[in-house]
Amino acid sequence: MKNKVLMAGIVIAAAALPGMASAAFVLDTGTPTSNAMAMSLDSGDFYAAEFSLAAGSTVTSIQAYITNAFFADSPNDTFTLAIYSGNNFLNNRNAAAVFATQGSYQSDGWNGANGLSWTASTGGNYWAAVEINPPADSAVQLALPSPTSGGTVAAKDFAFNDGSGNGYSDAGALPFGIQVTATAPVPLPPTLWLFACGALGLGFGVRRKGDSAAA
Repeated sequence: MKNKVLMAGIVIAAAALPGMASAAFVLDTGTPTSNAMAMSLDSGDFYAAEFSLAAGSTVTSIQAYITNAFFADSPNDTFTLAIYSGNNFLNNRNAAAVFATQGSYQSDGWNGANGLSWTASTGGNYWAAVEINPPADSAVQLALPSPTSGGTVAAKDFAFNDGSGNGYSDAGALPFGIQVTATAPVPLPPTLWLFACGALGLGFGVRRKGDSAAA
């Protein structure tokens, strides 16, 4: 009996752990228009967009709208998708990414990485960047069309890194197509937490009482 009560308490407490909501856009700047100007994406031209994340949110996908406007032989060219903290990001040559993964250009349109699992330890502003990292990818030259339209979650700001060693700057930076999806922890009502803790405590209490009686 005591083991059943203990197990019931554990099951109830486990069921009360925070769940995860379905993935949703936390950044969606929209699809570039058909007459969009193409900005060069190469080892000296990087781009970033600012967005917000709640603490505990998990990024599951980063996609950028990329074309091969400059070369016709670029399928499978790789690029880097990085996330930077918003703290001291602009004009900081020493800014370091808190997360980075590799994407692969397949065809004109949305290219990037799915199935990601990076969790923000603190809430606040972050930057999602599209970069080409030398020396391995120094010959890669793709394009990010601008402007965009139809986005559902606008960027707070855009930034550009020209490879001069001064980091990213938002002066004159143009919009580009980028999407970030994330899941957020689902908060549970305080009463459910209290009930779960009480059930778990009851289970351990019954077990301790039974152990004392056996002694």
